[in-house]
Amino acid sequence: MAKKKGLQDITRLAGLIFLKRGFAEAAAKDPQVFLAECVYGDLTKKQQATFEAALHNPTLKQAVKAWWKKYDAARAAGEVPKASPWYD
Repeated sequence: MAKKKGLQDITRLAGLIFLKRGFAEAAAKDPQVFLAECVYGDLTKKQQATFEAALHNPTLKQAVKAWWKKYDAARAAGEVPKASPWYD
């Protein structure tokens, strides 16, 4: 059975949207930002196009904004410990 291409990079990119502050905004402005994060080298052209389109989706933008607002509130309340410099 042939190995599916792109699953490691596309999964990493999806996670970075909610783990790395400002990633989605920066990646939407410049695709090189997210392409630099494709450390596995298995992102297909179709996946790249899909990811780029998703970055401009208003629903995703609102979800990311809501996520960081909730995260910041939890951090301020002491409910979430600092785990990485990415989060700040």
